[in-house]
Amino acid sequence: MLSLESIERRLENPKAYYVFYQFFYKAAVGEGRWKDCMDSSDVRIGNDTTEAFALLLFANNYKAWLYEEKLTHGEALWTEYDSTGKDSIVDRLLLDQEFVLEEGTEELLVRDTTKQTYKKAVKARKDWLAELKSLPVCTEMMRTWRQTACFEEVLVNENEPNAAVPANKKEREKKRRKLMKGLKKWTGLADAGERKFKGWSDNGHKAFEQWTMSIKNDVSNGRYTLWEKAFREVHAKQQEARRSEDEPVKKYTVNRSVV
Repeated sequence: MLSLESIERRLENPKAYYVFYQFFYKAAVGEGRWKDCMDSSDVRIGNDTTEAFALLLFANNYKAWLYEEKLTHGEALWTEYDSTGKDSIVDRLLLDQEFVLEEGTEELLVRDTTKQTYKKAVKARKDWLAELKSLPVCTEMMRTWRQTACFEEVLVNENEPNAAVPANKKEREKKRRKLMKGLKKWTGLADAGERKFKGWSDNGHKAFEQWTMSIKNDVSNGRYTLWEKAFREVHAKQQEARRSEDEPVKKYTVNRSVV
């Protein structure tokens, strides 16, 4: 699972941002609008505020989603926060291809692993990931997961002291909702400024403004022209690969007349 920090880097980590576009931003744009954008290279994919709001929703709910997935899969779910020597998940999803979003570059997508631009992109991402794993945020995220998992176990034990007594599901769900709410970054508990700006805290409102301005700047300086062209190229190849997998295998029919 990608780290929140990977997504928040946006175009500085295009392989991770491809995952965000494909699985999160697509939902924010809407299926009909998304299809229109993919069919026409002259149309911007969504807009500044939609993309900023998708980032806001992703960051706000990230810990809650991570908690749910860790609760289901446990240690089998590897994230970029785990202190192991594994590569990022994006290197498995987008195998043997690197984005090079630089003006005047020969190719926006480099698939030749011997090229210097390919090696440079790989090294930059691996160096950043190694630096991330040395930061306190990784320990904090792991601690959050373990604390919430323990709290969930307490809820089960409180409500199910023995098998003969039915659990108070309503009370348990109430406590669990409170737990999940506390994991929200900007729409969580009241001490974080809840219900300002229709439920979003001051910091959430500021984050939305900052992302909107950053996206506007990247659009105006031409980076989004390169990014969306590269994204569409990868998207088209991914779609083509899926169609090939979905095509039914033609059954061989024996010509019995020649027997």
